[in-house]
Amino acid sequence: MTTCRGFPLIELTKSGTTVAAPDLIARTELSRTVPDPVAAVGKAMAASLPRDGQRKPVGEPTVAASGTLALACQHNVADGFPMASWFWADYGAVGAIDYFPPGGTQHFAMTQAVERTEEFAGTALRNADSR
Repeated sequence: MTTCRGFPLIELTKSGTTVAAPDLIARTELSRTVPDPVAAVGKAMAASLPRDGQRKPVGEPTVAASGTLALACQHNVADGFPMASWFWADYGAVGAIDYFPPGGTQHFAMTQAVERTEEFAGTALRNADSR
């Protein structure tokens, strides 16, 4: 499993304290085969966002597809901060990206998150293929 933190840093404020945080945290697990990317995305989402966990889902999940890449997103709230959590998989990798909102007050826009997730996943997969 590989984890990376995005740049630029954003400011999040809670109870009068402001901290600098990455605008995203991504985790990628490369595999030899992922037989069913859609099922892998569902499993990753269920494990990361259990209904009784610290993150509270907001609304219904959004599902998208791009070629062989399966994507699913769930807006959620963690420790009072809105987040957009994207899960993706293709036939060789599974990943997740948590987007934190600039200013810490509104959920990350779904269309922007789709574009950034596709770009991130594509880069991760190209780097894996070049090994």
